Amino acid sequence: FIDGGGSTRRSSLRLREILGGPGSSATDARVPELGEDLSVLRRATVKMGDALAQAESEHGPVIEAKYELDDQGNLSLSIYPIGKGLGLDAERNTFFELAGDPTGEAFAPEISEFDVPDAEHLTRSARDLTIVQTAGLSLREAVGSVERAVPGGFVYWAIPTIRDTRSGFGIYVLDVDGVSHYYFVS
Repeated sequence: FIDGGGSTRRSSLRLREILGGPGSSATDARVPELGEDLSVLRRATVKMGDALAQAESEHGPVIEAKYELDDQGNLSLSIYPIGKGLGLDAERNTFFELAGDPTGEAFAPEISEFDVPDAEHLTRSARDLTIVQTAGLSLREAVGSVERAVPGGFVYWAIPTIRDTRSGFGIYVLDVDGVSHYYFVS
């Protein structure tokens, strides 16, 4: 064994920009539902990191968050907390959606629980919880790393995914020049 004399300190966070979005190497290749004009995001008064901090303080750990257009074409922020913590498996946990208008003076989302017969949301949430449990970092930490890496950028989509056998988060951010970037954080 030869020691190269490098630091023994190891960074546990990996941030990698993936050109063109998630691609086929990601297990969750969903893309944002905001239409072609991302300038709609400039109407938001709450940044994702701040909304996640608020949601976690009121409802516990969060596994997914995204800005999207609602049925009337208005900007909405959806955040998905889990009810019984990250230490409990999906079968015995509870899943929620916090959704609200991110353009007002304060973000005041409404909460709804995913329950039977909503198999689509329950199945995806259960899968997401498992990925978050194995990722070794929280959604809030992942979003914070992208917010720091892209100063002045606006994170608008953060979902759990697996890429090349690594659990992590797929995160879209709009930079100050209006260009969208996709990062995988693990």
